[in-house]
Amino acid sequence: MRHLTLFLSAALGLSLLTSCQNNLSSSASENPNYQKLSLDTVERQTFVSAEDLDTLFMQTRYVDQADKNRLYLTISRRLTKDSQYALAQILLDKIDQLSPDEYAEKYALLAQQNLSLRQHTKAHQALMRLQQGTTVDPVRYRLLLSWYLYERGSYTSYLLNSSETYRLAAGRPELQRAILDTTWRSLQLANSAQINQLSAHPDPTIQGWLSLRAIIDPQNNPKMISAPADTIALLREWRATHSDHPAKALIKNSIDQDSYKASPKKIGLMLPITGKNQKAAQLIQKALFATYFQTRPTNQTLSIYDTNRKNAATLYSEATQNDRVDTVIGPLTKPDIESLVNTQSLTVPTLVLNRTPATSQQLTQYSLSAAQETGQLTGDMILSGYLHPLVISDETAQSQALAHDFMAAFEQHGGIVAQSEPLRGDLNRAIAKALGTSASAARHRQIQAKSIEPTHTIHNKRRDIDSIFFAGDAKQARQLIPLLKYHYSAELPIFSTSSIYSSDSRQKNKDLSSAIFFDTPLSHTQNGGPALGALTQSLMKKMHQNDPNHYFEHHRFYGLGVDAYLIAQTGYLWDMLDGYVIQGANGTLTKDANGIIHRGLSRMAFKDGIVVIDKRYHPVREQWRSLAHLSLL
Repeated sequence: MRHLTLFLSAALGLSLLTSCQNNLSSSASENPNYQKLSLDTVERQTFVSAEDLDTLFMQTRYVDQADKNRLYLTISRRLTKDSQYALAQILLDKIDQLSPDEYAEKYALLAQQNLSLRQHTKAHQALMRLQQGTTVDPVRYRLLLSWYLYERGSYTSYLLNSSETYRLAAGRPELQRAILDTTWRSLQLANSAQINQLSAHPDPTIQGWLSLRAIIDPQNNPKMISAPADTIALLREWRATHSDHPAKALIKNSIDQDSYKASPKKIGLMLPITGKNQKAAQLIQKALFATYFQTRPTNQTLSIYDTNRKNAATLYSEATQNDRVDTVIGPLTKPDIESLVNTQSLTVPTLVLNRTPATSQQLTQYSLSAAQETGQLTGDMILSGYLHPLVISDETAQSQALAHDFMAAFEQHGGIVAQSEPLRGDLNRAIAKALGTSASAARHRQIQAKSIEPTHTIHNKRRDIDSIFFAGDAKQARQLIPLLKYHYSAELPIFSTSSIYSSDSRQKNKDLSSAIFFDTPLSHTQNGGPALGALTQSLMKKMHQNDPNHYFEHHRFYGLGVDAYLIAQTGYLWDMLDGYVIQGANGTLTKDANGIIHRGLSRMAFKDGIVVIDKRYHPVREQWRSLAHLSLL
C-alpha cells in the first residue's frame, strides 16, 4: 500500500528535521531562497510519491520552533485527509508542549487515524485523552465515539450516542444530515444479534428506531409488500407518536398525499422470451414468479410480453392501453429499451433492466453492468488513500467504456488518474511500457554495453501511481495480472470489477490472486447478514436448491428477478422515506433522484483461486470513516 511505501521516506525526512531543530533561524537567514512554508499550501498539497513528502519535510527545516506544533498538526491533518494514517501519526509523535487547541486537535486526529487503522485500543486511549481536554469540539468527539462504539459492537451505546451526535450537530446541517443517514442505514443493515441487543433496552429513542425499522421489515410487516396503503398509514402513525425523534426528519412530505396509488394490480413483464437472450429471460422470469408466489398481494396478476416477437414500444402501448397494465418490468436489452424510451411516452411506473441515458418521471433503471459498480469502487479507493491509479484497458469497446466510466467516477470523487493506458500488441511489452519498467531496462542495457562484466539490477517502475485499475473481463485478467506482478507491481493493489469473476473454478481463478473487486456474495451463504434480508436469502436459497449445478453462472439473473419484483412492490417507500434500502439479492438497493438503482456491494478478493469477502470492509464503517473526513473540512 502507498502509506507503507512512503514510510521510510517520511521517517528520513523527520530525522533530518530533528537534527536541524537547533539551527532553524540561522539556516533560514543563510538561505537566500528561503520562503516560509504556508499552512494553506500544506492543506492543499497532494502527496503522489515519496519525493513529494521529501520536499515537504525538507521545507519544514526552516520553520521556527514556535510554529512547529501548528505546522506538524497541519501536515498530519493533510495526510489524514489523504488516508495516509501511519505517516500522519509519525508527525503527532513529534509535538509536545501543547496549547489546549493543539491538544484537542492532536488527540482527535489520533483517534481518527487509529480507528481507520482498526487499532481500537489506541483509538480508545486517544478518545479518553480527547475527552479530558478543555477545548474539545463536542460534535467531533461524539462522532468519533459513535464510530468506536460501532466497531466494538456496543450497539445500544452506539445508537444512543449517534442520536446525541445528531442533536449536537444542529448548527452544521450537512454533517447533521449525514449522521442521521448513517445511523438509519446502520439500523437497516444490522444483523439479528444487533437487533436483539437493541430490543432489550427500554430507552424511548432506541425503541422509536426499532419500531420504524419494523415497519419496513417484510418479516414483521408483510403488508409492506402486499398493501402499500397500510404501510403508509403505519408511517404516518409513527410520525405522530414520535414527534421528537430524530428519525422524524427521514419521513417525506409526500406521505401526506391522499392520492397515492395502491399495490399494482396488473404487472406487465416484457422480456425476450424467445431468441438469443431467452435463457437470461427464463431465469429472471423464474425468480420473479417465485417471489410473487411467496409474497403474493391480493388480486394481482402478471402478464408476459415477448420483446423478441414484437417491437418493445408497440408491446408497451398494447400492455398499458389494451390490457390496462399499471406497472411494467422490462425490457431487458439495450436496443429494446432504446426503442421504448425514444418512441413511447411512459405512462405507468416502468422498471427497465439495463442502462439508458434517458430519464423520465416514470422510469427506473436497474442494471447489472460492471460500470454500475465503479461509484462504490472509486469511493472506496479514495477513502483508502489510493488517489493516483494507472488505468489499464484493452482495445474492445466494452473495456474502453468501462475505463471511461471508472475515470469519470474517480475524478468525480476528487481523485486524479495518473494515466489511462490501452494495451495494444504484445502484452508483455505493453505492460512494461505502462509501468515504466521498459525505461529502466533500457538504462540497464546502456550500462551493460559499457562494461565487460555482467551487471545486475532490479528494474524500477514509475513512481507516480499508487494502484492499478483493470477494465476488462476474466479472460484478459488471467493474462494481465501475472504480467503486472512480473513487472514489479506486487505492492500495488489491483482493482477491477465483477466482470473478472466469471467462474467458481479454483484452477481458473488461481492467476487472479489478490485482485480486488466489488460484488455480492451468494446470498444464502451469508452469515450475520442484515436481518432485513431474510426474505431475499430464503428466495435465493430456493433458487440454489432447484439449480445446484449451474447456480453460480445463473445467480445474478435469478437475483435480478427477485429484486425486480421487490422494487415494483416496495419501491414506493423511496418516495415516502429517505434512506430506505431494499435488501436485494444483487446488493442493498437504493434509488437516486434520476431513477437509477444503486447496488451496495461487498468488497471481495481472490485468494489462492477462491473468492473471499474482505471482512474489514463494511458500508457502515466506511460511512463513519467518511463522516470523520467530512469533519476535517
